[in-house]
Amino acid sequence: MRYAYSLHESAVLALVALHDSERRELLDACDALARSPGRSGTEQVIDEVGRTNEVVYTAHFRVIYWADHAVKEVRIMDVRRF
Repeated sequence: MRYAYSLHESAVLALVALHDSERRELLDACDALARSPGRSGTEQVIDEVGRTNEVVYTAHFRVIYWADHAVKEVRIMDVRRF
């Protein structure tokens, strides 16, 4: 089942600053996470409230997210170029 996805403010700010091809790369990554919300990342980080967030990498970005299964939504918390 495909989940919706939402972007935290910092992720939105990163997204709007990108060129078209980079924006497409990031939106494709968000869509892939929404299609596979139970997917584990390549690593995990703990956020400020103690929640485990998954980390995935695209060609140019590090994406931090967690799946909110109660509301069927993937929450994209942060995006960083690496």
